[in-house]
Amino acid sequence: MTGAWPRGQIDHANLKKDDDRWCNLREAPSQSAQSANRGRLHINKVGFKGVTFEKRRFRAQITKDDKQYHLGYFATPEAAHAAYVEAAKRLHGEFARGS
Repeated sequence: MTGAWPRGQIDHANLKKDDDRWCNLREAPSQSAQSANRGRLHINKVGFKGVTFEKRRFRAQITKDDKQYHLGYFATPEAAHAAYVEAAKRLHGEFARGS
């Protein structure tokens, strides 16, 4: 709804929490959708969102509605991240954020 305050949770489309212009605010249908729009966590040592390093291989995983999905093990972080990005688009739609 244009010009009206959203009833649900508010999400910043460009990730800048201090950018409260109307064109940057949108209603998030759930906490899961709002969390999907976050960037890579600062503690991530691999450098790709949704990718961890385990036992000499890279694991891709994603969370939707408090449920974790294992996407597989990969030889490179880039391949694991590609699997994450594909799953993010499928599960989170417009709220998907690959990095």
